[in-house]
Amino acid sequence: MSSVTTAAPDVTLAPIPRDPGWPIVGNLFQITPGEIGQHLLARSRHHDGIFELDFAGRRVPFVSSVELAADVCDPARFRKIIGPPLSYLRDMAGDGLFTAHSDEPNWGCAHRILMPAFSQRAMKGYFDI
Repeated sequence: MSSVTTAAPDVTLAPIPRDPGWPIVGNLFQITPGEIGQHLLARSRHHDGIFELDFAGRRVPFVSSVELAADVCDPARFRKIIGPPLSYLRDMAGDGLFTAHSDEPNWGCAHRILMPAFSQRAMKGYFDI
């Protein structure tokens, strides 16, 4: 049995853009309470589709470009990982849509039930534009 390996292209990846934060708390206090959505929208426009926020040492990436969202939703390239805090919730609540691993039957069932509500046709019914 033989296997073929291909060398990865020589690509230098740029760091994910982020706003400077404060020591220890990062970007936490730069978000106005009650205006989280507006803050994320403004940051996504400023950083052109991808950015990162630091929540007290925990860096969280955000993707708002359609092309990048399609990339990170490609199951052949990325897999769902259940880490804290969802792993703690899983211990109490079991394996539901957000707490199940993508290869578990309950995740597939919940996914199939919810997908029609998030289709392009459904979205057009939710929003005028």
